[in-house]
Parts: sequence; C-alpha cells; structure tokens
Amino acid sequence: MVEELIVSRGLWKRFGSTVALRDINLIINGGLHLILGPNGSGKSTFLKLSCGLIKPTGGSIYTLGLNPWRNRVKIIKRVGVAFEDIALPDWLSGRDFLRYVVERRRSDWSLMLEMAREFGVTSYWDKMIRGYSSGMRKKIILLSALGWRPEILILDEPYTLLDRKSIEVLNGILKRTIGEIGLVLVASHIFSGLESYVNSLTILFDGEVILHGSIDDKSLDRYRVYICRTKDPVTLLMKLHESGVSEVWLRGENIYFRGRVPHDIQDYAEISTILDVKLLYEDMIIGARERT
Repeated sequence: MVEELIVSRGLWKRFGSTVALRDINLIINGGLHLILGPNGSGKSTFLKLSCGLIKPTGGSIYTLGLNPWRNRVKIIKRVGVAFEDIALPDWLSGRDFLRYVVERRRSDWSLMLEMAREFGVTSYWDKMIRGYSSGMRKKIILLSALGWRPEILILDEPYTLLDRKSIEVLNGILKRTIGEIGLVLVASHIFSGLESYVNSLTILFDGEVILHGSIDDKSLDRYRVYICRTKDPVTLLMKLHESGVSEVWLRGENIYFRGRVPHDIQDYAEISTILDVKLLYEDMIIGARERT
C-alpha cells in the first residue's frame, strides 16, 4: 500500500474568477484525517480533486499514487465517497440502489445490511427514493460509501441533516472503520466527538492551509488534554494541585487536565492524550480572520 495516500503539490483550483484553493501542499497518511474550515474554505473542492471529480487548475494531486483526474475510474473503484450533492436514482428504491453499489464493488451484502439496520434505513428503503426526505437521502448516500471496504473513505460534511442518534451511529461505524482501511478522510465544520480519534488534521481558511499536521506535533502541545485513569483519584488530584496544574476536571471515572505533566504522575495513573481540536480550530480561525 502507498504510504502517502494523498499528496498535493502547489495545488490550485479556480472556478472562473473565484479562487477556491491556492497553492495547497499536503501529505495525508493513514488513520483518521480531519479537514476543518468554515463554509467556503475549500474543503469540498479538495476532496473532489482527491477522487477525480474535478480537474485541478494548477499544481498536482495524487491519490494512492495515481493522478485522480486521469485515473478516475481506477480511483473510484478503490475509494468510497459521500458528497452532499450526489444525485441518487429517484426511480429506484433505497434497497435496490444499495444492492447495485454492493454488486459493483463486489462486496458483501451482509456488511451493507448491518449498517443499514444501524441507521434505521431498513424501515423505509423499499420505497422509491423520490419520496425520501433530505435526511433519508443523506443516510443512503452515506451507506453507499460506508457499506463496503474501500482503501480510502472520503466523507464531505457527513453530519449535516442527521439527528443526534444518527450522528452517534455514524461515529460508531467510523470508529470501527479506522484501522480497518487505509484512510478515513472527513471534511466538516461540525464537532461531533469524532475528533477525539483524529491522527492528523488540516484547517483551511479562504482556500489556504492555515494548519496541517499530526496530533503528535510538539507545536500543538498547548491544545493537548491528558486523560488519567486511576484507582486513587484523591491522591492524583492532590498531586496535580501541588504541581500547579490549574485546569482539571472530572468526566465519568476519568480525570482530565491541561498543562505541564508532573514527572511522577505515572505512579498514580494510566495516562493517554487527545487533542482539543475544537479549541485549536477556534484559535486558528480567529487568528486567520484577524489577519484578513
């Protein structure tokens, strides 16, 4: 498998006089990669370039080592995509359309059926798609990308039009998918909890990259949250207080904190870390707006 799954160099995309992306240089590897940014920042444009749905104006982009525009058929056979503006065949039922997807992908119908049941789609999927609501259509679009095992999964704004329960179902499916396939690439402006599982991220603003990196980057340490699992929370809280850690809070059975890690804290707790992606995003977007 290609280690660098998506690579862009000096990538530009214009729509007439409008510059959607300017000089984008990215290397995206495996795991869960989030592309964040406000509406109009270029997220969807980058994803469509990645799978060959539109042609670059300048520069280059490669997915799985292939030029997507020149190898669109090969790419679509290996990449699962869900875009908001995908047109569904109104003359088919949801079940028939998803059966067609499974047959074309030479996949296992049982996998699609399992996910369809999770989403509650089986309660209406025998009806013609023309009668579906926007939310019902959205679930069918998501299933067409999720219900097989691609090498890369690309989801554009997957949370819009979904209710809270459906968002939880989607996140559950994506958590299972991470690690089973090469790359899960999600573009969104909605924070749903999935960002706790991110391996790397990109933030776009006005068609430009304002941040790109791994969650392990030392430059992001100020946004790191430490999760402590301990059998002795009282001692741990005292230790954190004595060490001058001021941002401490409880969530469930775990203790969370920010700041410098006391040198001997491992004696009292099992520690893991996550990145506060929401705070990072807010700081980066505020800074970008102040500069414009």
